Order: sequence, then structure tokens, then C-alpha cells
Amino acid sequence: MHHFSVLFQVLVALFALLMLGTTRGNDDDGTIARTRTRTSSSFSVLQNARKSDVRLHPYPHVVIENCLPDDVYEELEKFYPKHEDIVQIAKPGRTSIAANTRVDLRAAMVLAKKNGKSKKNAIDSSNKQIVSKAWEEFIRYHSSREFYEEVIDLFGEEVFTKYHGGLEEKYGLKLREMETEVRLMSRKKNPAPVTLDAQIGVNTPVIKGQSRVRGLHVDNAHELYAGLLYFRDKNDPAKGGNLEVFECLLGAGACEEYSEAERWKHRKKIGWDVQFKNSGDFKLVAEVPYEKNQFVMFINSNSSYHAVSPRSASAYPRRLINIAANEYYENEYYENEYYMTTLRAKS
Repeated sequence: MHHFSVLFQVLVALFALLMLGTTRGNDDDGTIARTRTRTSSSFSVLQNARKSDVRLHPYPHVVIENCLPDDVYEELEKFYPKHEDIVQIAKPGRTSIAANTRVDLRAAMVLAKKNGKSKKNAIDSSNKQIVSKAWEEFIRYHSSREFYEEVIDLFGEEVFTKYHGGLEEKYGLKLREMETEVRLMSRKKNPAPVTLDAQIGVNTPVIKGQSRVRGLHVDNAHELYAGLLYFRDKNDPAKGGNLEVFECLLGAGACEEYSEAERWKHRKKIGWDVQFKNSGDFKLVAEVPYEKNQFVMFINSNSSYHAVSPRSASAYPRRLINIAANEYYENEYYENEYYMTTLRAKS
């Protein structure tokens, strides 16, 4: 009888440990606790984030150094797809591509075949080795409902209501209550109001001189949040490629934009896209270095001004993961392709 009692106590202790390891909530040190499994928390870019890390000026954003555990980062870095392979899959049939061009493998490309859905540019079985199992799990998690709620937990519902209250009014729901789907994999009838994406991306190498991939701008108005995780190659000698955070000195949303015609003309003149006219109306508030395992995330709005600093010549691409949530809109695929192909081709 004594042996059964001891065995029962051991089983109870093991169960308690298991439950402790899978509980979500706020730890005493402010770190948001998450499921302790390889397929979730160990991949989460927010596993070391604290609410106190969130900066509200000039708009809500967070910067996390060494956001992934060393072993997880090293495994992902080891199998980061070659930029030539990313271009081949994302831009099939393209025989050449301009220097410092952004190209991404979207979550839909990585996950579509696995989910049994045939999607444009989905990675077929012959190219599956280009995206490792670890990368597939990483992309799956960061385009998941669980990660979406992590972001809301970190920034707080009140912040999302402040910047995206119009969307909540439109659907009569808080963002946490809204259904989500993977972007560009939405069902045709009654699509979810929020789409999630996690993209394995590169800016192709800068051949000579210096080049910006994009100047002062704000993201697509449908975007709710965006995050960038950098995978800088240890041998990359290039300088620049940092994310610059700006404030409009005239007030949020008050800085003047170029018209479409003016924007094209200015782009042709300087070689990269800039959305806003007068750089003197802006103040550089922060600069996030392009360094390995560095993560930055911000709440998108019409005042979330940012740019990428000029990057010097290098044989290495600028490697980054883009994590985002968007309000679903019917033409999201075509608008995304417009910038990624047409806009770049006119440079």
C-alpha cells in the first residue's frame, strides 16, 4: 500500500510540472509565459518580451535583442534558404532581378501544399528541401492564432483599440475575438477578418555603391502590426540596412505625401521609393541595427513612419523575416504583387 501511495504522489508531481510548463499568463518578472514546447514557445520571437519593453513614442514598438534561444537561431540560420532559391520560387520565370530588391517566401507558399491547398507559387514537393522542417514550424507558428494573441498580450488590447478601433467597430468585435486565417489562404466565402503572414525574405545583394531598399513610408493601411527578425550573415561586411523609426514634427498623420505621379518621378531620380515630401518635417527617433537575432515589431498606423537606412555593397543579401497581421481585403494578393514586381521593375 505504501508503494502505491508513493507512486501516486510521483504521478501527481509529474502532472503538476507538466501543467506548470504549459500554463499561459504573466510571470513575476513580466515575461509573458508560453507553452514550453519546441513547436511553439521555443520558436516565438516574443518569448523574452516584457510589457515594459514596449515603447509608445512615436508609435508603439518593441525591440528585442537575441529574441530566440541560441540553439534555435543557429538551427534556423544554418538552413536559411539561399537568396537565389527564394527568387526562383517567389518569382518563377524571372531571369534577372535588380540589386537590393525585396523578395519573400510567404507563409502561403510554405504551408499551402502541406495543407492540401494548391496556391499560386506554393512550394512544390521538388523544392521542399529548400525550406527545412524547422523553418516550416517557425512559419506555421508565427502565422498562427496563438502568436496573434501573444502580440495582443504584449502590446495590450487598449493599444490595439486606440490604433485599430475602426476595425473593431466595423465587425463589432475586439481584435482578440476576431477569427484569423493565413494570408492568401483565406476561404472564398466569408473570409476571416484578420489574415496572418510570416515571410522568409531577402533584399538581394547591393552590387556597388550604396542603395536604399525603401525610404520614408508607412505600410499598407490594412496592416495591423509588422515585425522584422534579422538573420545577418556573420561574414557580411555591409554597413546599413537598419530600420529607422521616425516622428512627424507636424503631428501624427500630418506630414505631406507625394502624389502617385510625383512619387514615381522622385523614385526615378533617386533610385528608391519615398512616400513623403519633406524630410525636414521628420525627426529620427530610433534606429534598429541590422544584426543577427534582432527583432523589432510595431503597431501599424498612418503615423508609423519608418525607413531602411542605405546599405553598402556586399555579395551577401540582407536576410529578414517579416511577420504581419492584416485586415482581410479582396485585392490583397494583387496589391502585394504590385509593389513586389511592378514598383521594383520601374526602378
